[in-house]
Amino acid sequence: MKVLRDLGLSRREAEVYIFLSRRGPQGAGSVSTMLKIERVQTYRALKSLQEKGIVDATLETPTRFSAVPFDGLLNSLITTRKSRILELEAQREALASYWKNLSSRVTEYPLAKFRVITEKRAIYSEIEHMTQEAKEDVVKLTTGAGVIQEDLAGILDAITECARKNRKIQIRILAGISKDNQGIIAKMMKTTSAQKLNAQWRHIDLGSRVYPQFLIKDYEETLLYVTPEEPGTSSQVETALWIRSRIFASALRESFLEMWRGAIEAEDRIRELKTGKPVEVTAIIKDAKEAETKLETTLEKAEKEVIAIVSSDAIAAILERKLFESAVRKKLRLKIMAPIDLDNLEAAQRLSEICEVRNVPISYLMMLAADGEHLFTEQINRWNRISPRRCILHKRRTLRGKSCRNA
Repeated sequence: MKVLRDLGLSRREAEVYIFLSRRGPQGAGSVSTMLKIERVQTYRALKSLQEKGIVDATLETPTRFSAVPFDGLLNSLITTRKSRILELEAQREALASYWKNLSSRVTEYPLAKFRVITEKRAIYSEIEHMTQEAKEDVVKLTTGAGVIQEDLAGILDAITECARKNRKIQIRILAGISKDNQGIIAKMMKTTSAQKLNAQWRHIDLGSRVYPQFLIKDYEETLLYVTPEEPGTSSQVETALWIRSRIFASALRESFLEMWRGAIEAEDRIRELKTGKPVEVTAIIKDAKEAETKLETTLEKAEKEVIAIVSSDAIAAILERKLFESAVRKKLRLKIMAPIDLDNLEAAQRLSEICEVRNVPISYLMMLAADGEHLFTEQINRWNRISPRRCILHKRRTLRGKSCRNA
């Protein structure tokens, strides 16, 4: 196993290759069952080994996979290494010239250091090294695809081992938990819980876009990197930036902790994926622009009804900004309650042509509910621009017949 790892194979790839070498041609299902690896991880490992030319697939159905002889594996990996050495030799003079021109001035102030790391294997080696060297604190942000790839590479096992060796260290991992990787995370959480390790997981929705990931060690070292959207694509070049700067690490760590506070517990997210019942989320949005964008996005996604309690001034603002235009276009049930007086009577009459409007006593609690799942509340004197300075968003399964928590 160690020899194969040294030759550039991940832990999962090495396990699969050894199994196929010993057992001969096997289907993916047999590999998954015998090695106790989830089927999706098995297919990714097999695909990666095929791309490296060390596993062949038959044309029959179902497909069976076989390992090339060990000599073939060595030849393939040696050829790859030789090509990299030739590239380095071609750049030797340029690199030597660049090194001679570097300044060696000494400063009395500590300088931030950085290093660019290319290739997936080198990046993962650095992550393992940073984790093993950590003494107090490790925080990590990763994507859904990142979880799968790092599990294949043995990174998650290395983090667990770190928590096992040093029980004083605090490890927090924010990840996009999805149907594809929930089994991996559930297994890791079961291990850390059984061994009472100080490692925590939470879910954050990073969307489907490529998102920069990072790991911060002991408030001083940071590794920034990006995982390709398609797991198991070894052809894509990955680049990471290692930075040693307490100022940078502290600033990024504060951003992480802000995201951590608003993230969903991993157990709740996994339960949501299994049962289909959404997790209740409460978020305080202090930025006016962010609150306004969130409100507009929620209205765009509404499918059944929108109910709102607004101030008297907000009636005119709703008409002017066409806030409920999408709800009217989709013919949703739209109900608005507001204090109606002589100042807003005309605007209320115009608004009543497209939705149901009712008069209520003056209230300093502004509220908007969409589809019984999303609830915005705000306690301020005026909401005339529908852009709250402090908006509290509640997201829950249902609102009808149940009391809603007020901020």
